[in-house]
Amino acid sequence: MLPSALALGYAVPAHHFEACMPAAFPDRLPNWTWWLPLPIFHLATWISLATRLNDGVALCYLPMVLGLAFCLWWGPRVLPALYLNALFSVPLWGLPWQWAPLYAVPETAAVALGWWLLRRQSFDPALGRLSDVLRFLAFAVLMPATLVALGLQSNLWLTGFQASEHWAQASLAVWLSDTINLLALTAPLLAFCTPWLRRRGWLRTRSSVVAPALPVSRSLAGWLLATSVFLVLMLLSAGLPAQLALPLLGLSMLVLALRHAFAGALYGVLLVFAATLPLPLWRGSLSFAELDLQRNQLHFAVLLLMGATLVVGRALSDLRQALARSAQMQRQLARANLAMEASPLGVTIADARQPDLPLVYCNSAFSQITGYRADEALGRNCRFLLGKDRVQLELQPLRAALRDGRSGHAVVRNYRKDGKPFWNEVVLAPMRDEQGISHFVGLQHDVTERVELAAKVEQQRSQLLRQSHLFSQTEDIANLGGWVLETSDYSMFWSDGCYRIVDRDIQQGPPDLREVLDYYDTPSQALIMQTLQAASSGMDDLDIEVRLVARLGGRLVRLRGMAERDEDGSLVRIYGVVQDISERKRTESQLRERDERLRLFFEAPLIGMALTTQSFGWEEVNQKLCSILGRSRDEVLASSWQQLSHPDDLPAEQASVEQVLLGSSDGFEMDKRFLRADGQVVFTRVSLRAVRGGSGRQTIFLLLVEDISARQEAEARYRTLVEHAPEAILLFNPDGGIVECNENALRLFRYRREELLGRSIQSISPLRQADGRLSSRAGKTFMRQAVAGEAPVFEWNHRDSAGRQLPCEVRLVRMPGEGLLIRASVTDISERQRYQREIERLAYSDELTGLPNRRLLLDRLQHAMDRENREGSLGALLFIDLDHFKTVNDSLGHLVGDALLVEVTTRLARELRTEDTLARLGGDEFVVLLEALGSEPQAVAEHAAAVGEKLLRGLQGSCLIDGHELAISASIGIALHPMGLQRASDILKQADTAMYRAKHAGRNALHFFAPEMQAAIDQRLQLQGELRQAIARQQLQLVFQPQLTLADDRVAGAEVLLRWMHPERGEIGPDQFIPLAEETGLIQDIGQWVLEQACATLARWQAQWPQLVLAVNLSPRELRQAGCVERVEQCLRAHGVPAHALELEITEGVLLEDVERCIGNMQRLKAQGVRFAIDDFGTGYSSLTYLKRLPLDRLKIDRSFVADLDGAASGRMLVQTILMIARNLDLECVAEGIEQDSQLAFLREQACALGQGYLFGRPMMESEFLAWMQARPR
Repeated sequence: MLPSALALGYAVPAHHFEACMPAAFPDRLPNWTWWLPLPIFHLATWISLATRLNDGVALCYLPMVLGLAFCLWWGPRVLPALYLNALFSVPLWGLPWQWAPLYAVPETAAVALGWWLLRRQSFDPALGRLSDVLRFLAFAVLMPATLVALGLQSNLWLTGFQASEHWAQASLAVWLSDTINLLALTAPLLAFCTPWLRRRGWLRTRSSVVAPALPVSRSLAGWLLATSVFLVLMLLSAGLPAQLALPLLGLSMLVLALRHAFAGALYGVLLVFAATLPLPLWRGSLSFAELDLQRNQLHFAVLLLMGATLVVGRALSDLRQALARSAQMQRQLARANLAMEASPLGVTIADARQPDLPLVYCNSAFSQITGYRADEALGRNCRFLLGKDRVQLELQPLRAALRDGRSGHAVVRNYRKDGKPFWNEVVLAPMRDEQGISHFVGLQHDVTERVELAAKVEQQRSQLLRQSHLFSQTEDIANLGGWVLETSDYSMFWSDGCYRIVDRDIQQGPPDLREVLDYYDTPSQALIMQTLQAASSGMDDLDIEVRLVARLGGRLVRLRGMAERDEDGSLVRIYGVVQDISERKRTESQLRERDERLRLFFEAPLIGMALTTQSFGWEEVNQKLCSILGRSRDEVLASSWQQLSHPDDLPAEQASVEQVLLGSSDGFEMDKRFLRADGQVVFTRVSLRAVRGGSGRQTIFLLLVEDISARQEAEARYRTLVEHAPEAILLFNPDGGIVECNENALRLFRYRREELLGRSIQSISPLRQADGRLSSRAGKTFMRQAVAGEAPVFEWNHRDSAGRQLPCEVRLVRMPGEGLLIRASVTDISERQRYQREIERLAYSDELTGLPNRRLLLDRLQHAMDRENREGSLGALLFIDLDHFKTVNDSLGHLVGDALLVEVTTRLARELRTEDTLARLGGDEFVVLLEALGSEPQAVAEHAAAVGEKLLRGLQGSCLIDGHELAISASIGIALHPMGLQRASDILKQADTAMYRAKHAGRNALHFFAPEMQAAIDQRLQLQGELRQAIARQQLQLVFQPQLTLADDRVAGAEVLLRWMHPERGEIGPDQFIPLAEETGLIQDIGQWVLEQACATLARWQAQWPQLVLAVNLSPRELRQAGCVERVEQCLRAHGVPAHALELEITEGVLLEDVERCIGNMQRLKAQGVRFAIDDFGTGYSSLTYLKRLPLDRLKIDRSFVADLDGAASGRMLVQTILMIARNLDLECVAEGIEQDSQLAFLREQACALGQGYLFGRPMMESEFLAWMQARPR
C-alpha cells in the first residue's frame, strides 16, 4: 500500500482552510488560494536547486509540477503566482536578471496550455477514469513538457547561453526530464489529494464523475515494505547496467499495478522516479550535455514504462470496480427475489414488449390469493381474473395507466380459481430500461374484508349522519347542546349546539374544562366546580343554572348531566346537555313582573281602590281602602255602600251615578265622607270610572278613594309653619301688592299688618342697591326668573318703616294655582355679613402678626404689577428668611419662636414706609412689596438694595424673649417687577431663589435674582420630573468602591455608591440628585431600591467572599420613617443575607431632628446585627453627647481632612484628633479619599483601621469589582 505521506503532499492544516471557506458560497474558493501558491512555488524552487547540475539544469523541477496541479484544482488564478516565482527565481539559476521576464514565459505558458486543453471536456483531476488518464498524458504531460523544452532552449539560444549545435540534444534532455517529473509527481499528487480537497469544498471544478479516494496504508509493515522496495530499486539502478536495470524497473511497476491497480501503479511510478533520480549524480555526469544517446534512450524507456504502468493500473481499477458493481447487483437481485417471494402481497410481472402483456413472473402470495398455480398463470393476461365481469368502472384507472405508461391504483372485483369473488387492490407500476418500458409490475392485495367493513361503516355513517342531523335540528329548535366531560384529563366533546350557545368557532375544536369555565361569570364558575366535586363524591344527576360572562350577553343557561362510573364507583365521565334558558327566564320574569305590577298597583299604599257592581256591591277592595275605612277586608265586603257612606252625601252622588248609568259620562269625581266603625268621619276624594266589557256595556265600577284628611291637616300645619317660620314670608302679586305675610315680616319691616298688606315690594326697598343698581330694574330681573318657574336666591337691601336699610337674603318661589302669586322668603343677613367680614380678614391676614398673608400679598403684587405695566414703572419684591430660626423653635419651643416673630415684625415695620406692604408667608418667611419705585432698573435696584440693607440693620442686635437673649439676622432675596409676561407667583419664586442664593453666600446678606437662576430652577424642576422615572427606566446603577484594612492590605468590604446614567445628560453625580430626592421625598423609594440591590449583590457574593461587608448610605429622612426597621429586616430575610454583612452609613444630619426616634431605630437594627457608621464625620453639627449614645461601629473621616494631610500641620492634627475620639469611643475609623502613598503611610502610622480611595480602587460596576477581586493575590 502507498504511504500516507505521498497522499498528503504539501498540505497545510485543514482547520485553517475550512475556517476560511464561506459557508454561504459552497462554489467559491477560499481567499488563500490567491496568495498561498507563491510561497509554495518559491519553496519548491529552493528544493529543486538541490538537484541542480553544473550547467544550471535541475533533475527535478517542482514549481512546474505544483503549478499544473494547482491550476487544475483552482483554475488560472495560480498562473500569476507561477509567473512571479519564475521571474524572481531567474538569478537563482545563474541567469541574467534583465532576461527574467522572457525566461519565465515558457513555464507559465506550458501550465496554462495544459489547463486549457483539459478543461475543454469533462475532466476529473483525481484521474478516476481511463479517459482522464489518457487525456492527462497527452495534454498535461507531453504537450506542456514540449512547450517548456523548446521555449527554454530557444530563450537560452537567443540570449547567448546555448550553442546552436547543442540545441536539439539539450531540448530533448529537458523534455525527457520535465515529462518524467510531470508524470511521476503530478499524477500521484492529483490522484491522492483531489478527493481530499473535494471533501472540503476546495476545488473550483465539479466533475460529473467523482473518483473514490485511493487507499493509503497506515500500517508500519506497509511503510517498511515501501522503504525496502525503494532501496532495492535504487541499488539495482545504480549497480546494474541500463540493459538489466530497465526490465527490473518495469517488472516492479507492473507487479505493483497488478497487485494494487491504479494506486499500485502510482506508487510504482514514484518508486522508479525516486530510484532513478540520483543516477546522473552517482555516475559522475555533471551536465546534461555529457549525457550520451544511451542515457536519453534509457530515460525514454522509463517514460514509456511509467505511462504504460499508469494506463494498465487505471484499466485494472476500472475493471475491478465494474466487477464489484456487478457482484453487488447480483446480490441485490437475489435479495429482491427473496423479498418478493416472502412478500404477503401478490407480485406479478408482465412483459410490456409482447402482445397482450403476458405474465412472466408471479410469486407464491399471488397463487395463495387467486388459487392459480404459477404454471397456470404465466403466459396469460391478468384479465382472466376478471372472469366475465369485465365491465367495471374501477378498471378505468388501470387501463389509463397501461395506455400512458405510468403508475396506477384501483380496487377491482376478481374471481378465484374456484369462482368465488374477492376484492383485489391492484397497484401497477412500469419498469424502464434504455429502450423504454420493458415490463409492468403489479401488486395484488386481497381487501375483501376491508371493503365489506367499509360498506358496513358507510351504512352506519349514513345512519349516524341522519341521527346527527336530527339531533342538530333538535338542538337548534330547543336551543340546547350536548357535551361529554372526560374526568381523566378534563377534555370535552361538544355538539354543534354548544358552539352556537357560546359563540365559539367550531374550527377551534372543543375546549377543555379550564377554557369552558372562562365562558361563565365568577359565581357560576364556583358553582360548576362545586357540582363537579359533588359528582366525584357520588352524586349522579347534575342540574344547575349558571350565567355566561358579560361579553356573551350574560345569558342564563341550564346544565344537566349524568355521571358514568367504573366498577369501583370512580367517576369516569359525565354526559350532559346545556340549554339556553334566557328567553324562558325572561318571559317568566316578565309575567311575574306584570303580575307584581298589577298587584302592587292594586295594593298601592297611596290610594284606596275597589271594584263594585253597578249597584255598589263590593267585588274587590285593596288594603289601602280598608285602612281608610278603618275596617278589615271582611268587614268592608260584608257592609253595604249605604252603611259606609255619610247619609248627607248619598243624594248628591246618586245624581252623578245616574249620569254614568245613562251613558252621559264615563265617571265623576267628588268629595265624599265615609263612616268608620267607631263613628269617626273620614274625608275622601272619590273618583269613579265605568269599566265596559267586550260589547261596550258597563259591567263594573272602578273606585279610586283618596284620604284627604291628611291634606287638610297639612294645610293647617302649613299655615302654622308659615306663621312661625324664622324668616319673613311675603305673598305678593307682581302687579298688585303684598297679599299675605307672617309675623316675622311685620317685626322685620316694623309695620302693622294692615300697613304692610297692599304695599308693593318697591315701597319697602331703597332707590338703589348696594352695588349701585336701581332697585326697580334689578327687581324685574329676579321677578321674571320666579315667574318662569325658577327659584332665584339673591342678596337684597330692604328698608323698614323708619327708613333704615336692612341687608337681606331673598328667595322667590312662584306659588301653584291659577293666580300669579310669588312667595318671598326674606332673611336678615346683617350678622352673617359681619361674620363674613371677619372670616375674610382672617383669610387674608396672618393670625400671629396681623400682617397680610400669601393670598393677600399675591393679590396686591398682581395689582401692583398691572398698574406698573400701565404706567411703565418698576417695583421690587424682597423675600426675607430668618437665619437659624428652626434652631430656636426646636431648642426653646414654639412660644418663644412666635414671640420672636412678633418682634421681627415690629422691627421690619419700623423700617418701612406707610405705602409699603409687609407680609408673612409662613414660618420665618417675610416679604416686602415696594411699588412704583421708578422707571430706570438701575435706580430701582439701588433703592431696593438700600431698603434691604436698612432692614438688615434694623434686625441686628439681640432681643430678650422670655428670659432668653436671642440674636437676629436674615437673608434677603430681591426681584424686580414686572419683567415681561410674568405673574405674581413667578416674581415671588424668583425672589425666593435669590434669597437661597444669599443664604448659600454666607447668610445675613441680600442677593438679586439673575436670569441664570431661573434657568437653574427650570433645570432643577425638569431634573426632578426625570428623577421620578429613573428607577422605572432602569437608569440608576450601583458602583462599589473597595474598603481595605490598612494594616494588612486585606479587602474588608466596599461602599455602595449610586450613579444616575441619564440617556441625554450622561452620568449625573449623586451630589446633584440626592439633595433633590431628599427635598421631594423620592429618597425613600431610591433608598429602598439601593438597599434591595445591595442585599441582592451580597447574596451573590456570600459564597465566595463571606467576609465582605457592604456599606449602604441611609439618609436621615429614611431613618426617621416609621417602617425603616421593618423594611431593612424584610430585605435581609428576602435575600438570605446575614445582618452583620450590611453596614448602614448615616450622616450627622440625624442629630438635627427627631433624634430619639433615630436612635431607637438604630438600636433595634443594631440588635439584629446590622452595623452602623457615621459618614463625613467632623463636617456637620455633631454633638459628642449624641455621638456617644448612637450605636455606632465606625467613624468615617471626610476626604477633605485626608486631603489636608499633605498640607499644614493643622490638617494632620485634626485627623489625629478624630482618631483619638474614635479610640475613646471604641470605634473603628475609615479614612476616605486616600490618593497618595504619603497619606496612606501617615494613616498606617496613626493606626487607622480602614481606608478607601483612588489609591486602592475607583468606584466600579459589579462585574469590574468582581474582576478586581479575582485579580488580587489570595
